[in-house]
Amino acid sequence: MAPLKNCQVEIRNQTVKLGVKRRDCLVHFWSEFKNRNVIKVNESSRNYVNYTTFVSLILKINFNMSKILTFLFVFIGFSLVAQTSIYWGNTGDGTIKSSDLDGTNVQTLTSISTFPEDVVYNPLNDSLYFVDGSSAATIFRMATDGSGLVNLISGLSSPDGMELDLAAGKMYYAESTPQTISKANLDGSNIEVVVTGTGLLEGIALDIANQKIYWAVTGASQINSADFDGSNVTNVFTGTNGTLKLAKDMSSGFIYFTEFSGNNLSRINPDGTGYTVITSGLNTPGGVVLDADSGKIFFNDRNGIYSINLDGTGLTTLVSESGLKLTIELNNNRSLPPSAGVPTLGQWGIITLSLLVLIFGIVGIRQKALRQVSI
Repeated sequence: MAPLKNCQVEIRNQTVKLGVKRRDCLVHFWSEFKNRNVIKVNESSRNYVNYTTFVSLILKINFNMSKILTFLFVFIGFSLVAQTSIYWGNTGDGTIKSSDLDGTNVQTLTSISTFPEDVVYNPLNDSLYFVDGSSAATIFRMATDGSGLVNLISGLSSPDGMELDLAAGKMYYAESTPQTISKANLDGSNIEVVVTGTGLLEGIALDIANQKIYWAVTGASQINSADFDGSNVTNVFTGTNGTLKLAKDMSSGFIYFTEFSGNNLSRINPDGTGYTVITSGLNTPGGVVLDADSGKIFFNDRNGIYSINLDGTGLTTLVSESGLKLTIELNNNRSLPPSAGVPTLGQWGIITLSLLVLIFGIVGIRQKALRQVSI
C-alpha cells in the first residue's frame, strides 16, 4: 500500500489527519489482525516500531467518538431530569393511579383491584406490586404504566400490607384473618409463613439492614417487630389512635405511621419512645412513604395526597381526590438496599459524568500520542 500523505493515519480503510505540520511526515498505520498491534512505518529509514494495543484502541475509539458522546449526553440528560412518580390506590373507585412528584399529570394505571391495599415499587424491573384486599384476595404485579398485569399469589385471606426485600429476592405480605406475615419469592413461588399470631394487622415495614419486620396491629393500636426468621417478637409501641400504615427511616431509625382514629401522622424512635405527632386534623389517613432525597414525607387520606417536611412544616396538598386511600409509594428506589447493586438516578448521573471525563481523557491521550508520531 502506498504511504499516506499530509500526515494521515489509515486504519482499516478509514483515515484521520494527525495534527502534525511537518510536510515530510509520511506515516502509515494499520492494525494487524492477529495481535492487533499498531505498526509505525518510517518511510525514510524503513524502521518498523510496534505500538501497544492501547494505542490501537484509542485510535479506533476516535471514529465512533461523536456517536458515543451523543449517546452519553442524551443518557445523562435523561438521568438527571427523570421524573419521580407517586403511586397510590383508591378504594373508593378501585383504581391505582400515578402522578408526578408535584401532583400533576395524574394517570389511572388499572382498575383491576376493587380494594387496593398496598402498592410497592420494584426498581430492578421498574414494576409495581400491589395487594387486592377484596374477595379476590390476590397479589399482582404490573409495569409502572399499568401494562403486563400478572397474578402472583391468589387465594389469600384478607391480605393487607406488603414490602419487598430485593437483595434476597423476597416479598413479605400480611394477612389479617389468619393473623400472619408470610414471605415468597418475587414471582410468588416458595411461600413461607414467617410470623403467626400477629393480631389484626395492616401495614408492614422492613428494616433490611437489621433484618427486622415491623407491623401495625390496628385493633390494639400497636407497632410490633420480629426478626426476619419470625423470632424475637417484640411490642415496640402501644398507643390509642389506631395505627395503620408504617414507614421506617433507615438513616435516623424513626418509624413514621398513620393513625386512622386519631387522624394523625406520627413518629416514634426505634425503641418506641419519643411519640411525636407530625401533623393532625387529617381525614382517616392511610398510606405513608418517605423520600430521603427531598427530606419529605408523602401520605394520603380520604381527601387527597400530601407532602410534608420531616419536621412537620410545609404541609402541601398535591392531589385533591376523595375516597379511602390505604397506600402510597414513590419510584425513587427507596426500598433498594445497597447490596442489590442498582444505582439510583442521581448515581447514574455521577457515573455518566465520570465516563465522559474518562473518554475526554482518552481523547487527550490519543491526541498526545499522535502528536508524538513525527519523523
